[in-house]
Amino acid sequence: MPKSGAIKVEGSAELVRQLKIVSSRVGSSLALAIKDGLTPLKEPMKAAVIAATSGKNEALAHWSTSEADGRERKTKTGKVIKTPSSGELIRMVKADPKLLGKAKYRKQFAKDGSLQATGSTGMLARSIIVKARAAKAKKEMVGGKEKRVSQSKAWGLVGPSNIKMVAVSAWTKKPIAVCPTRYGHLVEGGHKLVIRKKLVGKVAARPFLNPLLNSSAGAIEARVRHRLALEIEKARKAKGY
Repeated sequence: MPKSGAIKVEGSAELVRQLKIVSSRVGSSLALAIKDGLTPLKEPMKAAVIAATSGKNEALAHWSTSEADGRERKTKTGKVIKTPSSGELIRMVKADPKLLGKAKYRKQFAKDGSLQATGSTGMLARSIIVKARAAKAKKEMVGGKEKRVSQSKAWGLVGPSNIKMVAVSAWTKKPIAVCPTRYGHLVEGGHKLVIRKKLVGKVAARPFLNPLLNSSAGAIEARVRHRLALEIEKARKAKGY
């Protein structure tokens, strides 16, 4: 594993070379192979998240809102991303109760206005997905005609996704947006605990991703190579080889 959270499939270069000879859809085949390699990790990773986190389903009946606690941040490209204020978030969940998560929490909110507490929503485990995608084909001139040519590249991931919900901060008692991709790495690697810009402690790492990837690397590589071999055989039969 060359870096944290990444796996390089050894011995696949020759299979990719063979695939290029018999197929023009190399990227798509690579994506299928990557998905085959990662899919068996989805449920074990969910279990690892549940084991690493509290898993409690707490709800706080009392919270406050503000119209002035929204934030703005700039990405490296200069794009401005606005985080809704706690007041805006409550209006959002009233308009779309699905942002409150499971049905029982939507019912509870409708009954007494309570929200789940952050850290006990179970969102990180529920968000685990497997995704694989081929690099977009390039347009090239082939034999005087423009054709879409596979880049023979693909990527995949298993881990938290961007699903969102609204919960209440156990510290500020204000509604906040919860998105697993924004805090999954903090659970994995630990982090400093800062409240109202004041350092109050450190939260220990509770790794759920890297240990599973490390222990499963060999099996992932084997599944990827197996699927590539099947794709080669399929392409050969289609061409009558």
